[in-house]
Amino acid sequence: MNIRESALRSVSITQAQDAYRNNRTRQSAENTLPLEESFGSVLNREQELHFSGHAKSRLQSRGIQMTDLQMKRLNSAKSQAQEKGIRESLIMLDNLAFIVNVPSNTVITAMDRDEHENKVFTNIDGAVIA
Repeated sequence: MNIRESALRSVSITQAQDAYRNNRTRQSAENTLPLEESFGSVLNREQELHFSGHAKSRLQSRGIQMTDLQMKRLNSAKSQAQEKGIRESLIMLDNLAFIVNVPSNTVITAMDRDEHENKVFTNIDGAVIA
């Protein structure tokens, strides 16, 4: 029997389990974020609105800048629509109108007051005024 086999035989099961856990914890800490941090960031990412390419280009071409407060209000309005079971929502925010696909948390299109005055909105099943 060599020295390694001798050392392995003299380790208790508890010691081996502890060594295994410590090794996995060390590897886990090196490779990933802490559990609460990564879960929280995933949760926030899943709940926040995303803008489709079309919506981004509409905002950019019209020089519309969204403030942090407006984004919070838009997210809040989306949450209200979700609570009511709305799938495709018109969200009116200040002088802007957004069509939001609620289940996918995606702003489909955005327009300013000049575009949405006297317009008809179709393919929506609810509206929220934020």
